[in-house]
Amino acid sequence: MQHTLQIPSFSNETTQIEHFQEGSTKTNLLPTIEELAKKILDFQQELLKKNNRPIFSEKQVTEKTKLYCQIEEEIRKDEQKIPTWDQIGPLHYGMTLEKMKQVVIEKFKSMVDSGTIIRKTTKEKKFDQTALFLTRDRTNLTRIWGAEFLKKNLPKEGSLNVVDHYIIVDDDARELEVTIFHDDYPYVSKIKNGGQIFSTKIEGEKNASAFASSDVLKNLFYSDFSDEGNILCDSSHTNWIVDTERKSFDAPELDDIAFQIREYVKLRFRFLAHDEYLPNFQPITISLSEIGI
Repeated sequence: MQHTLQIPSFSNETTQIEHFQEGSTKTNLLPTIEELAKKILDFQQELLKKNNRPIFSEKQVTEKTKLYCQIEEEIRKDEQKIPTWDQIGPLHYGMTLEKMKQVVIEKFKSMVDSGTIIRKTTKEKKFDQTALFLTRDRTNLTRIWGAEFLKKNLPKEGSLNVVDHYIIVDDDARELEVTIFHDDYPYVSKIKNGGQIFSTKIEGEKNASAFASSDVLKNLFYSDFSDEGNILCDSSHTNWIVDTERKSFDAPELDDIAFQIREYVKLRFRFLAHDEYLPNFQPITISLSEIGI
């Protein structure tokens, strides 16, 4: 069934958003719904010209202006309508670039507080020498976000559990660099400059195929059963999910309306980022003193 969007009457009120510039905390006003929709459409037309693609006709401009106004109205009322892929992290395109940076920093602060970001000397004091191992993709943060999602959503009474992951920071490191990737859904990964990801070592039998038809994992969009070792069954019959990176999960299935919203907010994010936007990815530098380590 084809979904259609109903066009409401639009508010002319401006909305405050936080836009932080280097060394300042300046708060700007987001343009009115109609103003922003038109600006984004103009921006889209410019991108089409730049890429030698046909621009929208006058009729298409009218239709898209109405559509963009409706979507903007809806997401200002309820940010929950913005499609997210929670399995790969806390970001979405309804955020400004500066908001994304703040969310990442706050996430790292919470990981320091929970003891999942620690210094190398702390690791050596806290853990037995063989308790943790360096992951194959030692910089891929989506492994951590996927594990957190599963821990939060797996039934407590089942046999499935998820291994713990840690970011181990060099003792002399003063800052870390991570990357926000621009895909259909934004996600933060690729930790650099003195940080690596370690995981709890599990001794057990490879057992992924036993869960290939699991409704529990299917409902959580986990689908990484090609490697039998992605789930290990230990001596107490607990099945540990050890591979939880981005590729381990299917992306959300979107209906027509959700797809239109996602494509709009991607364009909106790029427009609002202005000159700060970089194609494909954005590097972020995190001061370790800022996150309390």
